[in-house]
Amino acid sequence: MIATLCCNAGVNFLILIYCWLDLKMASCETNNPQGNSASLFLQAWKSVKKHFPNSNEEKHPETNTSSIILHPIQNIDIVVEFCFNEKNAQVGPQIHLRSCTLSDSFLDELKKIFTLKCSNLTDWQNLGDEIETIIQCVEIKRERKVHKKNKKSVKNKRDKDTKNVTNSSLEDDGEQNLSQTEIVPVLHVGLNLNCQLEEKKPRPNYFIAIRIHNKHIISNIANVQSDLVSKEGLLTKGVIPSEALHLTLCNLGLDSATDLLLAIEAINQMKLQLQEVLPRTPFIVHSVSKFFNRAIYAKVETDEDFHVFRNLMIKNLDKAGIEFREDHEVYNPHITIIKVRRPERKEFGNRHIEPFLYSDYVDATHGEQRIDAVYLCAMGGQKREDGFYITACDIHFDV
Repeated sequence: MIATLCCNAGVNFLILIYCWLDLKMASCETNNPQGNSASLFLQAWKSVKKHFPNSNEEKHPETNTSSIILHPIQNIDIVVEFCFNEKNAQVGPQIHLRSCTLSDSFLDELKKIFTLKCSNLTDWQNLGDEIETIIQCVEIKRERKVHKKNKKSVKNKRDKDTKNVTNSSLEDDGEQNLSQTEIVPVLHVGLNLNCQLEEKKPRPNYFIAIRIHNKHIISNIANVQSDLVSKEGLLTKGVIPSEALHLTLCNLGLDSATDLLLAIEAINQMKLQLQEVLPRTPFIVHSVSKFFNRAIYAKVETDEDFHVFRNLMIKNLDKAGIEFREDHEVYNPHITIIKVRRPERKEFGNRHIEPFLYSDYVDATHGEQRIDAVYLCAMGGQKREDGFYITACDIHFDV
């Protein structure tokens, strides 16, 4: 029996030794930032490699750093490097951007956006997702800058041409340029043959919206769209997909990466304030109507708390210096379900979208939804994988 007790005591002693060693090793791992840093870098590297297979990894033993290098934007000369300190990767990477063609100011603005995103990142497994989101916005900004350059060259060409042409040729040439390039300046010709270029109000390029996800609203609107298209085939191409249905809160003009960065910061900073005034009552989607010959939409009925929420958001954006570009002075909440685009409008000619097309839905109720998130979206044809607009940032609320 004594032997048995000694044996049991020996086993218990060994167990205590093993437990002590486990705790000691865990303590060493915790106090060894290099091990944790290697793990963090590996997470970031796998995430980036998943989204950007052509990215490279480089080790720099002399500086104890490791870098992830990628060329994320096709047809644009830019290289992005995320440099992690192997001893302290928790602080996040240093970001370096290189380009032989892009301006230093553009690179500086882009670096600010990358830095902001990385500073808010808590899980490096999501680094690839964040880079992809930023790059989608950059592609849009680059496209807009190229478009502006094209507008300027066409404008200069027209100024030169107006010196030696007649009244009729001026008008024809101006209309041709407008239709081919969709430039902003409009050519006016007076009786005295003096030409004057007048700039239109700049168009919005971003908007803040509530995404429609309520199943009843989506299903009912899909039925309305199907019925309208069956009655008028020209509406087919303008049907808004269910994944892209949204309620716009405001339209913005963000013409530079700095403007975009300011808007992202302002939206993120106002989350707590908006949460405090979040409407408790849902907005109601009902009826169907039209904006002239350009769009068919569902009406949205809101309570006062909805407008308190929106007005607070507008006030914060205005304080941050964000430019609003609204088509109408009075806010009219609605959900566009069909857009009549320019080619279809030409085919309509003098015809109008007749009210009888949607008369069956004038008194219909499509459903209701609460505000649970707002999205800063980029205008344009590009969409995310899930079909919604490319989103520069979004904030979600506790409902």
